[in-house]
Amino acid sequence: MVLVCHTQEFIYQKTMKTAGTSVEMALEPFCAAPGHRVVEATPAIISEYGVIGARRGPANLDKTGWASHLSAWDTRKLAGPKVWNNYERIAVIRNPFDKAVSWFFWANRFKPVSDADRVSAFRAFLKDKHDKGYFKSAADVDFKACHIRGLPVIHRYLKMEELRSEVDELAAGWGMAPGAIKLPATKTNVRAKDKLPVAAYFDQASIDILRRGQDWIFRAGRYAHTPHVVERASARLVA
Repeated sequence: MVLVCHTQEFIYQKTMKTAGTSVEMALEPFCAAPGHRVVEATPAIISEYGVIGARRGPANLDKTGWASHLSAWDTRKLAGPKVWNNYERIAVIRNPFDKAVSWFFWANRFKPVSDADRVSAFRAFLKDKHDKGYFKSAADVDFKACHIRGLPVIHRYLKMEELRSEVDELAAGWGMAPGAIKLPATKTNVRAKDKLPVAAYFDQASIDILRRGQDWIFRAGRYAHTPHVVERASARLVA
């Protein structure tokens, strides 16, 4: 979803499979009145402190517009030019190779793929996305959350692989001590039985698909263009 904070002056654009809900819930208290209780499913809350977008079930009933994974374009329209132009825009990114495997598991959470077929099914999954023109299209949730008319609009990317230190650095800029912002764990079981290393899922064709389709993430995070050095972020952190 999205957060807008008037006290610390930031906008948080939510991305997929990046511990995005955990970070959203961690930053949510800055966007609400003191004593606000954070829950995973929430309607949109708009106040003098900021905006908390509707999340999970209540998002299906939202009539404010502050719901689902908002594109940067929609956030700019809802927030207005003064807020958009003056607030720091934040999003979380993740190594594209690890992220793609997590995405595959999420897409198949209701119809798990057998161990024997998993690697070939993953490669077919990525090829299908590529063949249908998903990457950088109107359907590409993360690209739309971080770009307007193809141009990047995020000021600060938090890397999921270094999320604890990244959030602490963010907090330090607000005069807070390390660990002051708690990161709740959410959606942690979808890939629990996956024992394969990230690199095992990839052949050259699937590597090339991500290099082209998510080149902006590789650049933003300065990620290596090979999966062979990639660790699974969700095994060490949250979500």
